[in-house]
Amino acid sequence: MKRDQTRPSEPTRRSSASGRGSAPVIGDVLLVGVALLFAVIATITVLNLTGLLVEDAPVANIEFEYESDVKSTYADSFNTTNEAGQYDGLLTITHTHGRTIPAKELFVDNVSSLAGKTSWAVTVATGDGPSYTRTQRVGASDQLEVWVRTTDPVQIIWLFEQDREGLVLAEWEH
Repeated sequence: MKRDQTRPSEPTRRSSASGRGSAPVIGDVLLVGVALLFAVIATITVLNLTGLLVEDAPVANIEFEYESDVKSTYADSFNTTNEAGQYDGLLTITHTHGRTIPAKELFVDNVSSLAGKTSWAVTVATGDGPSYTRTQRVGASDQLEVWVRTTDPVQIIWLFEQDREGLVLAEWEH
């Protein structure tokens, strides 16, 4: 009897180390990572375009100087005088140092001679005090003068675009 000279086939070993089984998993992980990256970039772009990402608040040092002995005919930065004697004195507000801020973003609030929050940008050039336009920036040594009562809790507020509340940069109480 002749023996069959063919050898039985040996089982082929496939180990997970060969990488054939892990390739689809790595591809899926990379696909998810790329999709997340695009989602983050798209979100940031949309928020920037719609203005929902707000600029950091400016760091500025604001100082106040109150003077009660001022001629009543002196016109402050808003062209207001004290001829009727209803105000106690003149408050000089000075941006001493820090970041320059657009005048249209700086507001004075809680001042009896003004009607509500009033922008530095609406000051009047015809007054005796300093004045600013919407396009000017307020920087170191820039001043604003306003007639006040000693009971006025004056605030300097930074309002950025659509922000309604704003951020109080400085407060004065006599």
